[in-house]
Amino acid sequence: RDSSLHVHLIERGKPAETVTQKEFDHRVYAVSPGSKDFLETLGVWQMMPRERIVPVTSMQVWGDDGESETSFARRIPIAFIVENNLLTAMLWKKVRETASVEIHAPCKASELSIDRVQRRVSLTLQDGALLDASLIVGADGANSWIRKHAGFSSRAKSYESFAVVANFECERPHDGIARQWFNAASVLAWLPLPGKRISIVWSVSVDESEDLARQSSDVLADRVRAAGRDSLGELHGVSPVARFPLRRVFAENWVTDGVALVGDAAHAIHPLAGQGVNLGFADARMLSELLAIRSPLTSIGDLALLRKYERGRKESAMALATLTDQLNALFSHPSTRLAALRNAGLGLVDRQSWLKRQLMQYAMR
Repeated sequence: RDSSLHVHLIERGKPAETVTQKEFDHRVYAVSPGSKDFLETLGVWQMMPRERIVPVTSMQVWGDDGESETSFARRIPIAFIVENNLLTAMLWKKVRETASVEIHAPCKASELSIDRVQRRVSLTLQDGALLDASLIVGADGANSWIRKHAGFSSRAKSYESFAVVANFECERPHDGIARQWFNAASVLAWLPLPGKRISIVWSVSVDESEDLARQSSDVLADRVRAAGRDSLGELHGVSPVARFPLRRVFAENWVTDGVALVGDAAHAIHPLAGQGVNLGFADARMLSELLAIRSPLTSIGDLALLRKYERGRKESAMALATLTDQLNALFSHPSTRLAALRNAGLGLVDRQSWLKRQLMQYAMR
């Protein structure tokens, strides 16, 4: 956001092209209103075709007893369902239009050096190029190369489960409602797509994920329909099926001299809350705002400045990571007593309007 800075963007893969296919990407994000506002300030949200974005005005959540339920609804959207490839393509388009950004892609880094005396950092690329900088931002995912080579320690936890994702056409309209079912064996989310279509994220055991991925389109659709209690009638698969492992990764520290971590490089959490992408955007927003308002005499890699970013974001991210971790533990435990407790908890939330408002306000940031 600071046009006086010259930015080198290093991407290991080939930059995304403009989305032209008719089919919807089976990987989608629930973008919060706060993230939408950030994307608008960057000029990205305005570039995305409205017909491929679905506002979510209501969310329904069920327990595993078939009866416990809570719902969240507002007159304004609580989230916007956006395809991964569409959002990525529009971000790349904006980057290409920004004169102060130099793109290196496809490209990988081979060495990182931190000179704390000179307060400079440098990155050597695999093609031999050497980039000297005041600040390196690691936004390279849960397996972050920057995090490892900058010496950040992190704590990782495998959930020993996979997320299965796919798109389906529905018999009945979804009415812009996001639906989620918790039980001791899985967490299933149905997210609305344009038209009478949904995208699912089904968190299941490793063996179950392999079994689901092997099924024919019709068999998988029947299983998704049954798990979703026939909420939208007949389902028909309209996309490939993908699966990816679920784990939690949290860096002990997010900043050091001349280096800052954002997004999954700093914190990867369970997807059951659908907030991973929003945490990343909130990181980027705060870091960019702090850099923009810094004193002209303050380097962008100044550790005191970077620590303001870490303090401003770490507590919120840790709270959500802990909440999703505990919810996953609560709903995956086979104890019948815990089953009764978690189902009663859903009913309690549904009856407490003030608590629902608080949860909604947090999710919409």
